Order: sequence, then C-alpha cells, then structure tokens
Amino acid sequence: MIELLDHPAYKIINKYKNNGVVVDYVIIQNDSTEHTYEEHKKTAINAMKIIAKRWDDYAFDKIGNDPNCKNWKREDFFSITWDESSLSASVYPIEQFFALPEDSYYIDKPETKTRAWSTDQFAQYAYSFLEPPYSNKYVIKDWEALNNILFSSKEDLEIYKWSTNWSNYFNDGLEWWGAYYWTVYDLKYNIFVVIGASATD
Repeated sequence: MIELLDHPAYKIINKYKNNGVVVDYVIIQNDSTEHTYEEHKKTAINAMKIIAKRWDDYAFDKIGNDPNCKNWKREDFFSITWDESSLSASVYPIEQFFALPEDSYYIDKPETKTRAWSTDQFAQYAYSFLEPPYSNKYVIKDWEALNNILFSSKEDLEIYKWSTNWSNYFNDGLEWWGAYYWTVYDLKYNIFVVIGASATD
C-alpha cells in the first residue's frame, strides 16, 4: 500500500489543517483489488503508522527549527502507539457518513448565533470537521468541497467505522469531544481514504 502524496485533495486538506480542522486524512492506493474486512483492517493500521510518522516529522522539525525546543529530545513530544489486537470495526452506512447537520448555524456560522452541537450527533464525520474543540471558520460547503474531491462517486464506497480503544491517538478525544476512525474504500478507483479525528481543549 502506498500513500498517494500527490492526490489533489491533500492541497485542500493541508490548508484546512492549518486553519483549525482537526481531522486527519490518509489517502492510500490499494495494492490489490481486494476490499475485504482484513484489507480494511490492514489499511487502518498502515494509516495509523503514517499518522504516527507525521507526528515524528513534526517533533523533529520543532527540535531542529524552534528555538524554544532546541534542548528537547524526541521523547519529550507525544508519540503514537497502537495495539492491533484491540482493533475491530463494523460496516458504516454511507448515508450516515455523509449526513448533514440539521442546525442552520453550519451553513455560514453567523456570529449572532451560538454553537449548537454535542458529540452524540448522528453526523459524526461532519461534526468532527465543523466543530473542533476550538472553533474554525469552515462551513458545510467547505466540507462538501473536500468530499467531492475525495469521493467522486458515493455509490461506489464501502465504509467501516473502527474502534477507538487500540491506540493512544484516541486518548484526547475520549476525554469528551469524541474520537473517530473510518476506512473508506472507493471501488471505482481502488483507493482507501482513512479519516481519523481525536482532540481536546
């Protein structure tokens, strides 16, 4: 499995991440035509390894370039660990994955209206994108714009939602905000998109 680093969605993802979106995306070319549960599981693990590598790169960049961290070592930063034996999943409905928030606040996020969601909302993917612990400026049309690039044909998708007890990646979100992990397989293009989110204030 190879991460598709040149996928056009990453340009938008990186912009969103730099402006308050806490969702992690990993886009992976499937190395076979299989899309069984085991293939989804292998992809979930590989994506977590990629996210862990991103944390490593961040730490080493801070050590090398941030004067406040010049005496720090890698172990002074958070490291992602995981236990594959605790990993489990179930099929996740496509209509729920792309469910929109009911509250009109997320159409334009007007300053005159307060934030309206809680973590038990039906639309968990939209929630994780639009409502991080510290608010961002993005609205439904931004979320949909990214999804249109990631998922060209929604009827060709197969989605699993994974447990959140197999990695310390999820610890922050499990405090209160929420922790999420999906593998989304595109049957048309033989690509997996892995989506994770876990954050706290």
